[in-house]
Amino acid sequence: DGFLVKSHLADAQLRLDQMAGLREEGAQPRPGEAVLRARVHRYSENPDAAREVLVEHVARFGGDVDAHRELGDMATTARDWALADTHWSRAAELDPEDGAARLAATVAKQWLTAEGGAAYAPGALHDGYRMAARLLPEEDDPIRLLVNLYPGDAARQIAAVDEVIADNPRAIWARVWKAYLLRQDADGGAGRALDVLSEAQRLAPGHEAVQVNRAETLLELGRLEDAVRAYVECVESGEPGTRGGASDQLDLALHTSAGAREIPGELREHAYAVLCDRNPTVGRFGNNAG
Repeated sequence: DGFLVKSHLADAQLRLDQMAGLREEGAQPRPGEAVLRARVHRYSENPDAAREVLVEHVARFGGDVDAHRELGDMATTARDWALADTHWSRAAELDPEDGAARLAATVAKQWLTAEGGAAYAPGALHDGYRMAARLLPEEDDPIRLLVNLYPGDAARQIAAVDEVIADNPRAIWARVWKAYLLRQDADGGAGRALDVLSEAQRLAPGHEAVQVNRAETLLELGRLEDAVRAYVECVESGEPGTRGGASDQLDLALHTSAGAREIPGELREHAYAVLCDRNPTVGRFGNNAG
């Protein structure tokens, strides 16, 4: 509701002004005040005023990491990659454990290089994404961006992912990506990928991406019954309505795949019971089960 948002923003502005009026003469701004004031301007569709507040603030208080994050986010939105690089890099410097800042700074560096605004060496981008992957082990983006630095070079891609796993032996997304890359090799790659995914499953038994990729790999290996069991495990371990992709693939495996009629009846019935239970609003699963 746009009108409700605007009323809340006006109220926020009023309270900030009241707070500033209560501040003793010569006292420093309260922590977070400049960022809040800038956000009110920003979401009131006045980014210039927001930027002015923050630039003036960081000129006086250069160690305010939240102000640098806000400026970095605004610059990223505006695709001002030089400014984004400056402020995200400063935020990452001030908070070395901030993986999101490290990731955003590296993205800005890559865009700057691509558009000719700077010339960051591939090694700098590689190190940035690798560090972000270590700091953000639950996120897929750092691995994807790291792998995409080496298009068409599967060996270098796998080596990069292995570096991430060496940095964090429990890195799950790195193993998912390694398995995906291995699967591109028609000469036994799927078998090696299955070993990697089985290891990932032991580390994170309920991880959806691991379960889905493991099921896909089993299908590629021609192990339909095992793939169905893997998909069932994936769908069953999720909350209702949250595993739509895996549910669709399980339905296809049961209903249209070559060899579907050879799936044992007990497994088929259990699989469709799980599909219908976890997808109560999808009528075609019940139809196909019938």
